[in-house]
Amino acid sequence: MKIGIFGGSFNPVHNGHLIAAQYVLDEYKLDRIYFIPSYESTYKPITTNSRHRKKIIQLAINNNSRFLLNTCELNNKEVSYTVNTLKKIYNKCNRYYLIVGNEWLTKFNKWHNYEKIFSFTDVIFINRTEKQTGLPGFLKKYKNKISFSTNPVVNISSTMIRKLIHEQKKIRYLVPEKVYAYINRNRLYQRSE
Repeated sequence: MKIGIFGGSFNPVHNGHLIAAQYVLDEYKLDRIYFIPSYESTYKPITTNSRHRKKIIQLAINNNSRFLLNTCELNNKEVSYTVNTLKKIYNKCNRYYLIVGNEWLTKFNKWHNYEKIFSFTDVIFINRTEKQTGLPGFLKKYKNKISFSTNPVVNISSTMIRKLIHEQKKIRYLVPEKVYAYINRNRLYQRSE
């Protein structure tokens, strides 16, 4: 099987995530995509309860049988490094594709043990910004394991959604309807984060 690995804080998951995931699923003819929310992020604090983030992802993906929630990092309850997560879920019968925003292209060497990641997976950089650069020198030896999606840029971010909620502005149409209802019902993101 060809499996996409889509990790992140998903704080909250939004339509931009879903559009990119569906695009990559079709573009690379993947069998499924695992959404793997992190318990704790190495790069930014996550202040929303992991139970809420898990439920939001379930609500967002429940009508797509090829999108699956994987809670291995939430269950770990500590900072999870991508290389360790890949090691845990790796099965030699499958081929894996790590889905990463193109904003990480020039900073991928900052990821813990980044070179080892390529022994478990190929890496697909998705368009999060229009700006596309060539491969940085430190990634050139992995060029056969790296590809670039042609997904459309959807200018939505979790940071923007949290900010809009804090400012008491509507986020309808930025997130799936069930996610919108859940965030409102549980009064999430109403304070500045």
